[in-house]
Formats: sequence, C-alpha cells, structure tokens
Amino acid sequence: MDNIAKLDEREEKCKKFILEGRKNTDEDPWNFFKLSYPANSKIPWIVDCLEVRTTEKYGRGIYATRDLKPGDILCIDKSVINFIEQDVFYLHCYNCFKTSMLNLIPCNQTASMMFCSTGCMENFYSKSIDMELALHDDIKLLAEISAPFGGYKKLDNFISKTDLRDLKSTIFDYDFSNPEDPEYQKKLMICLLSLQTNSSYRISEGSCNIYNFVSKKTANHILNIYSMNTPNVIFNMFEQRCEVRHGYYISLFRSLINHSCLSNVQLISTDNKTIAFATKPIRAGEQLFERYFVKTNSNIFTFKQMTMDCFNFICDCEGCLNNRLSRFIPYICPTMNRKNLSMQKKGLDSCCLSLQISNNENEIYLTAAILFETLRSLAWFATFPF
Repeated sequence: MDNIAKLDEREEKCKKFILEGRKNTDEDPWNFFKLSYPANSKIPWIVDCLEVRTTEKYGRGIYATRDLKPGDILCIDKSVINFIEQDVFYLHCYNCFKTSMLNLIPCNQTASMMFCSTGCMENFYSKSIDMELALHDDIKLLAEISAPFGGYKKLDNFISKTDLRDLKSTIFDYDFSNPEDPEYQKKLMICLLSLQTNSSYRISEGSCNIYNFVSKKTANHILNIYSMNTPNVIFNMFEQRCEVRHGYYISLFRSLINHSCLSNVQLISTDNKTIAFATKPIRAGEQLFERYFVKTNSNIFTFKQMTMDCFNFICDCEGCLNNRLSRFIPYICPTMNRKNLSMQKKGLDSCCLSLQISNNENEIYLTAAILFETLRSLAWFATFPF
C-alpha cells in the first residue's frame, strides 16, 4: 500500500507540473495557424482566392485571384499519405502521422507500428495488404491508394484499362466539403493518381515488394508518383539549432505548386499537416511558386541542374539565369524559446510589413528567410507543445 500511495503522490505532482507548465507558456501556437481568408467552399483546407490553371510553359499551377500579403496563410493541408522514418515511430501515428507525445498505442500485429487511437489502428488494418510488409513505404503506398477502390486487384484493373495520360484531375475538380461522402477518399486517390510523374524514371523491380501484387504498369506509375511528390517532413529543432527529418508525405495541394528558386510561397510541417504561406506580395493573376530544394550549411545546390535531373525541366528564374542564387538564399536559424513566443509573433508583423514596402532584393529575401524560420519554430511549438 505504501508503494501505491507513493505512485499516487507522484501522479499528482506530475499533473501539477503539467498544469503549471501550461500556465507559464504563451498562448497555444496553433491559434496562430489559421487561414488568412475565407475557406474555399468545396476545398475547406485552402483559401477561396486560389485557382488552378494550365499553361504551355508550366503545365498545371496554382494562381492567386486576389492580392496576397506576406505572411498570409493560404493552406492548412492534411497529407493524403505519410511515410515515417523508423527513428521516430514512437512519436507519430503510423496511420495518420499525428504526433502523440510518447502516448501511442502499440500495434498488436507488428513490433514497430504505433497508432494514436484504436480507430486509427483498425482503419489501417482494414487497408493493409500485409502488416509486416506494410512497414515498407511502397506497400503502404499501394494499400492507401487501393483501399477506396476495394483492394489492389481492383486498382490494378482500373489502371490497366486507363490511359494514364488522360488522368488530369486535381482537388479543384471535386467537392470535398463533406468528409462523410462515401466517394471522398476515392476522389482524393484519383487526384493522387493524376499527379505528375517522370516517365524516364525507372525503379528496380527487385528492390520493391509492390511488384509482387500489381502489374508492372501500375507499380511503375505509383512509384513514379512517390518519387516525384514526396517532400520531407522537417521539424526545426530550435533548441539544438538543427533540422530533423521525420518522414515524407504526399500533398495534393503542394504537388500543384511549381518550382522557382526565388519562390513567393513556403511550406512548413505542423503535426500531421502542411502550412503554406506567402513570403512576398503576390498580385492577383500571379502564380504561386515554391523552392523544391533547400540551401545547406556548406553549399548551394546547383538548382538548375537538379530540376532537370529530378523533374525534367530547367529553372529559368533570375537567380539561375544570372548565377546569383547565393545572394537570395541565406541560411537563418533564429533563437527561440517557449517564453518569447508572443515577442516572436510581434516580430512577424514587422517582417511582413518590411516585405510589403521594401524594394531591395537582398533585404526582401533575407526578411523572407527570417519569416520562414520563425514560423517553422512556431510550428515546432504547435506540434510539441511541452
């Protein structure tokens, strides 16, 4: 009984510590991450002032239908499929990628997977082809895509009868206002199957399990989508002044944004969502651009060559044409802690104002970098609040 009393006492101390910690922190950072304009009536996770257009030069792209300001949050997008690094299985739900702060439910069929709820666990079981093989990204990808079609055999049959060049659907072609719609997930996966692929990219059959379940045509198409549309989930470890990759994801919104080294939009990871925000003034009719690659501490990647190698196009932004990228892509890592969130948020206002009125190109990109890194730090606080 003495031991039980001690455990009860420790539990009360822990609860008191958590409560006091909440009182001592600034407001919930999630309150900051809200759409800056009314939501699209059919696509509630993006603002209503964006549309998709197709041009000969860029293909599909997202354009603004009104003037946008630096700092405007344009999208809070929950990824359709996430892939988790094994090092952080204990932090994220294997099904939905939600962060659960070491309070996940272990899978009862494997030794590695963990879930945020029994509902997520059962949902993943219902989609899975083979629980052990589902630890491989290609099998998880196949399971997620094929579930709304009624299984991988029906998906294989659908793709075998389809001219993949005719798959051109985007999220702007459907109504996603009702999550209870029985066709909701299938519409998402048709949009996913319509994403850009690199036809010259080939994956060795011996390196992927997916070839054991579906035809070569289906496997190649799905793996090409994976190779072209899976940016990293990066969290800015502000305390250690470093970045940590937690996995990859597929976003049907992000995949429609074209590349420019001198971008006007940036995206950050927050829990199991992606936040897109403007880093420069964007006029009505202008296209949204993101930079696909990032600067490292030691060097600037040759973006022009990388876009050709990985995405089959050559970047023709001003930085690439004039070999001036090093001036435009500074490396910033602000010092933040949980006690100065309010101060940092006030600093964002001055950043956004400076971006609106400045005509100095170096100042613009330095300020945009500070805005980006500060928002990433706020995103870390929102994801890991204690």
